Parts: sequence; C-alpha cells; structure tokens
Amino acid sequence: MGVSLILELEHKVIQFYEMNSPIKIYGSKMVDALIRALPGDWSAVIIMDWSGGFWQKMKEEYDNIVIL
Repeated sequence: MGVSLILELEHKVIQFYEMNSPIKIYGSKMVDALIRALPGDWSAVIIMDWSGGFWQKMKEEYDNIVIL
C-alpha cells in the first residue's frame, strides 16, 4: 500500500503518479490526507487515470483535483 507523488513547486501542483491499496477504503483515505494538507492555492493533478472511476469520485469530493 502506498502513493508516489510528483511535486511541481513552480506550478503549485502535486501529481498523483501511482497509488495502490489492497484495502478499498485506504485509497480515499490517502487522497483525503494529502488534499487536506495542501495549501489552498495548490491543485492535485491526475495525468493517467486507469482507476475505473476512483478519481472521478475523488474529483466530485474535492474541488482542487484536476483530471487531464
């Protein structure tokens, strides 16, 4: 279980590069913890979404998630 992130300091972006969890609810808990820790003017970006709907659900919960 874990998450791999890319920080783009000059653009105020955190990119979720990889994330996995054998326990279903832990993925959303990891996202929640990271989003809550971000400064208000930062965004979280998802470049490749192979999740089958997970990131779309997270985008509905958090305003600062961008799916490209």
